Amino acid sequence: MLCANVASARLLRKLKQPALYRVHDGPKEARIEALRSYLGPLGLTLGGGDEPTPTDYQELTEALEGRADKHIIQIMMLRSMSQAVYSPEEKGHFGLNYPAYTHFTSPIRRYPDLLVHRTIRALIHTGNDSKQLDRCEGFEPNSAFLHQYTMEQVLELGEHCSMTERRADDATRDVMSWLKCEYMQDQVGGVFDGVVSAVTGFGLFVELEEAYVEGLIHISALPGITTITMLPVSV
Repeated sequence: MLCANVASARLLRKLKQPALYRVHDGPKEARIEALRSYLGPLGLTLGGGDEPTPTDYQELTEALEGRADKHIIQIMMLRSMSQAVYSPEEKGHFGLNYPAYTHFTSPIRRYPDLLVHRTIRALIHTGNDSKQLDRCEGFEPNSAFLHQYTMEQVLELGEHCSMTERRADDATRDVMSWLKCEYMQDQVGGVFDGVVSAVTGFGLFVELEEAYVEGLIHISALPGITTITMLPVSV
């Protein structure tokens, strides 16, 4: 899948065709600082200075092996990254460390996949004799497939697909939250193993290990504690 997505991006780039790329920018400065503030008390660091690279993130991931809090830290790493979007500008995919990437095929079929298919099909049915296009013997071009998107159309489609993707993600999170709440209604009073995922001035956020349900233990529910201070620990 990854090879197909990279190959299609390279083809469209070489033939300079307006198309939708999957763009994943590097993390913003504020998010990098937040992640490093979280990692510091845990004895972990993220290299790369003001502009960490995918390699820096990979090295941090490798440093998590064997840690009980690996899952929580990985979530914080994901939250530090930018959200991927669809754009006619091929600015690369930070998370996958690819200079150009597009959605040509994926386990979940997306409309951007279809847009890339149409663009490549149009190239095949043109008179373009580029060595990048290898047509089978006896191929006959079909003028019905010659439609190509303009840059303005691709820009508009990219914004629309990015918006609908975010909307679908929001709907998925809402449904998951609802299902978790429904499940936990029958577990009130039960005892679970959990991992502290965050510490604030008003309580602890804990994620249950088996159910992957996160919730707040308010400071008022912690007997004998009036304030919470996060101290550096070594794990």
